[in-house]
Amino acid sequence: SAPVPAAASQAPGARMAVPVLPPRVVAATDQAQFRWFVLANGLRVLLVHGHLSSDDAVATARALPTAVDARPAEAGELMRRRHLVMNAGEHLVDTGLIEGVNAAWVSEYLFGDDTPRLRAASLVLAAFVSPPFATELRTRQQLGYIVGSGLAVSLRQRGLSFTIQSSTHSTVDIAQRADSFISGLPAALAVLPALGKDEAVALLSELLDPAKARRRSVMLDPASKPPKSSAAASFSDREAWKRTRQFR
Repeated sequence: SAPVPAAASQAPGARMAVPVLPPRVVAATDQAQFRWFVLANGLRVLLVHGHLSSDDAVATARALPTAVDARPAEAGELMRRRHLVMNAGEHLVDTGLIEGVNAAWVSEYLFGDDTPRLRAASLVLAAFVSPPFATELRTRQQLGYIVGSGLAVSLRQRGLSFTIQSSTHSTVDIAQRADSFISGLPAALAVLPALGKDEAVALLSELLDPAKARRRSVMLDPASKPPKSSAAASFSDREAWKRTRQFR
């Protein structure tokens, strides 16, 4: 029921009074400026189809935001991806109760500075870690149907991510079993000739070392089956806690 501008309410087949700019070649600086414009003002994606020419479809797409009074979100409402600055040896834990019957445990170990050499090593380590983690905790221990690990990438931050979803075990039990297995991964890597380079073993050992690791975990248990004991969360008031931390 939004008001439709005159350009969008003309008789079928009539040309709309919205200018249509032809495609053109732009310089790299113009492209960069446009990207910043999109980030600051938002991006509208519309699909126009039917008995319209391509020019009329473009014109309709440009007239529609005016018809629905579309505006960019306020700065405070925008979602911005930022990375928490974590200290060596810090283990950030987020806990809670959720609907459903499955407990969900996710834990990530973060690598250091993003470099080409580290990116290559992280791919090798992720390929090494994934099969035995699933074999031990899904096939042998049968903790749950969803068990996996791999490389986690966010902007220029990388890490090893471990995930287990279980309908039979609490997150505390899952974490204890997973941590016990994960702690033995450097020794398992060291005995493999193909991957037993000192640098790879040292990187994985440092990544998992409790005194040096920068780790974050999410532990969610079903509200219908709350655990007898729960892990200590790193915060009780998320927003207040965020104001005490640095992000980049």
